[in-house]
Amino acid sequence: MYQLLEALLLTARIETGSTTTVNASTAYTQAIVLGAHVFVLPYVELRPEYRIMDTDDFRSSRYAIQLHLFY
Repeated sequence: MYQLLEALLLTARIETGSTTTVNASTAYTQAIVLGAHVFVLPYVELRPEYRIMDTDDFRSSRYAIQLHLFY
């Protein structure tokens, strides 16, 4: 996490995972996630993120925005 401004933090992380089932081989997943923590008002945070996911079967990307309200 890198604090660019007082109300803006940039994030980057790598996620890995595996799933093993009885009738199939182990499936592996890897993802790179780029995002931010943006404090737009006191007690209000926006978390946009962009995820690039790579599995054994496909590669995809998606984005999400979370709204956090603290009380």
